[in-house]
Amino acid sequence: MQPRKPDIETIEPANGENSPVAFFSSRFAGLEDFRGKVYELGQSMGWPIWVAEHSEPSLATRQPEEIIDVCLKKVRDAQLFLCVLEGGYGQSASFNREH
Repeated sequence: MQPRKPDIETIEPANGENSPVAFFSSRFAGLEDFRGKVYELGQSMGWPIWVAEHSEPSLATRQPEEIIDVCLKKVRDAQLFLCVLEGGYGQSASFNREH
């Protein structure tokens, strides 16, 4: 399956909270306000942007491997991936996954 390459001119607003238009990725520490504004902007425009702590607050209590699984699914479901890179980095996930 080839990754989708959306044309920004043809992106349609999502049909609800479960199908975000975009997945937003950035480190959390120091960007909490910015992440909240990105989420609110998407909601106000009818183009939901999936921001973990706003879109799925229950992730805060889940195990790292569960968080990664949820995030990967949301990345696949989204039409766009928005990533903010700046001088810092977030935390890394360290866990043992048995197959």
